[in-house]
Amino acid sequence: MAELQATIEISVELNRFYNVDLFQKGYYQIQTVLKTPPKSPCRIEISDNKVNAQRGRCGSSDSAVVFMQSNTGRSQKFQILYRNEEVDVDDIFVFRIHTLVDSTKLEKNLETLDLRLEVQLWCNDDDEITDPEVKMELASTRTLLLHLSPTKGLHHAVPVLFDYFHLSAIEVVIHGTIIAIHQPYLTMPKSQKTGKGSDQSTLEAVYFGQKPATPSPINVISSSARMQQAHLMHKTICNILLSAHESLQEYLQLFASMVPGNSFLLVRKDCHTRLGEAVLKVQGVLEEDDLIQTAITDITQLCAENVILWAQFLEIVLRQTRVHLHLAKEHHNQR
Repeated sequence: MAELQATIEISVELNRFYNVDLFQKGYYQIQTVLKTPPKSPCRIEISDNKVNAQRGRCGSSDSAVVFMQSNTGRSQKFQILYRNEEVDVDDIFVFRIHTLVDSTKLEKNLETLDLRLEVQLWCNDDDEITDPEVKMELASTRTLLLHLSPTKGLHHAVPVLFDYFHLSAIEVVIHGTIIAIHQPYLTMPKSQKTGKGSDQSTLEAVYFGQKPATPSPINVISSSARMQQAHLMHKTICNILLSAHESLQEYLQLFASMVPGNSFLLVRKDCHTRLGEAVLKVQGVLEEDDLIQTAITDITQLCAENVILWAQFLEIVLRQTRVHLHLAKEHHNQR
């Protein structure tokens, strides 16, 4: 089985916390934990340094986003004293998920990743917290299933209500998209039977299939059939990346129009035309090695464009009240 590596980014905004009737007063914290299936070959990273820098928590004003390997985002601690109290948590975390997917079922595997976001309420009943590393206790957990379409992304707002004994809620806004598909560098988990890890796939194996160790007339695939297989694989990868780009363009244009005083002008790309051009380009290549180089160039370019557009999206859309209200209204209408 030949694998590809897909990279997905998900932003999680924690907005307003509502204390309906918490059992005890004290300090509280919201933690968000992104989870993938236990046996799934994934690596999760998180970044919140850009948000922290805006708040002055970091010594540097550098706006470059740095990711660290972790699946947990922790909000600031906030004090709750009274019933019906509201607190603006105003924390943002960006998760980056690297995962291996079967190239023969690329879109299906991405559709069924089974991503889950645990939203946890932690508490400490001290009257005052002087130590930032003070121990918090887990009070309640809610789990959100993230249905992220590889071609349409995910844009949703939902109020997360904790259990009856911790009657409170937090507004959560989630955006997500696929930003890259490429040759894998993640290592597959070891097989329980052999104790050996699988060899990493190459782009040649993904496009042309695995070559048999001992070629025979039965196993030999004609050159034209191999090229047709490569053309189809290239079209599939480019279609997912361009569809994700097209969808993100539409959402960015919609949300940007809601931002007061926003002067951002999106130069939209014709993704349907781009897909046709990419397919025609590889169909005009006669040699397998040249086709792989052309494919690498195309995919690298598309991934870079998705990364840039996603960065623009986060810069413009995050922390926008009108966007939150629009998504909250959509959630209400869907119920």
